[in-house]
Amino acid sequence: MKADRKKIEIIMARTGKRRKDLEVNIAPSTMQNIIKEKEVLPDTIGRLARELGVDITEILKEERRND
Repeated sequence: MKADRKKIEIIMARTGKRRKDLEVNIAPSTMQNIIKEKEVLPDTIGRLARELGVDITEILKEERRND
């Protein structure tokens, strides 16, 4: 799963949370992978969503299909 960096940044701005605040429950290297929109485990995205106080669907990156 991938998270959407812009969505996360907007939510962080809205809630007043900094990246350091989120790194308490998520390793800094994992947080870096999230910000770079790399694949991370679903439970990691879930933890981030809980830390931000949002539903997981609000931070997921929308995948485009080339059907």
